[in-house]
Amino acid sequence: MELRAGATEFSIKVGISESGVHIYILEDKGKSTSITNNAKDVIKEICANYGNIPDNAVVVYRDTLGTWDELKVIDGKFSEYKPLGAITENEAISKAIAKKNEKYLIVGVTSSI
Repeated sequence: MELRAGATEFSIKVGISESGVHIYILEDKGKSTSITNNAKDVIKEICANYGNIPDNAVVVYRDTLGTWDELKVIDGKFSEYKPLGAITENEAISKAIAKKNEKYLIVGVTSSI
């Protein structure tokens, strides 16, 4: 599907991983303002068309130079960029999901009673 957020034109694919992570794959059409320079409005447009993006979702995008990176979304709003430096869509998804798994990895538990 193709979407437009202001001067940014992009395509989007939406899916879900085997582990239940929502995945949004964006490709910049390179016609005017890039996804990188208009991330806030791009996320707003996605939410308007697909509903709120879950906080634990993966949103990867291919920029106008062909590099794949991640957009972090919190409470349905753009929060920050996460550089992945991936060359392919699959590599970007794998790296983004691996980072999420690392984030929730419990190394040890301590308690004081």
